[in-house]
Amino acid sequence: MGVLTVKVIKATNLADKDFVGKTDPYVEITLEQDNMIRDKDYGMQKTSTKKGERNPVWDEEFTFNIPTLNNMELSLKVFDDDVGSRDDKCGKCKIHLEKEGLTRSPKRIERTIDRNLLRKNGMLVVEISYSE
Repeated sequence: MGVLTVKVIKATNLADKDFVGKTDPYVEITLEQDNMIRDKDYGMQKTSTKKGERNPVWDEEFTFNIPTLNNMELSLKVFDDDVGSRDDKCGKCKIHLEKEGLTRSPKRIERTIDRNLLRKNGMLVVEISYSE
């Protein structure tokens, strides 16, 4: 069994999804193994919520116990926490772990999570490592 470590560093240029108030972002981290017919879920974890931040810094670390990196897909979704209503999606990305050449040393990965023609794209920065 190996250990996958995901550190959510920061997001930048998040869209303000609230009509009233400011964006209160958090990140949902989901790990799945894509097996064509029967996918295997390795769980979901989430960061803390950063109040009123369009450029939040988390520096929060999460671990998953997994048998292999083969067909593993890390899904990262950024939401705006809304009290009294459904949380708004600010952006998302997927990282195919077996293609990243992961080792014990953390690899910094930056992904676009929200493309926009009128302003800068929303970005998410993570560090990922894997040890067997």
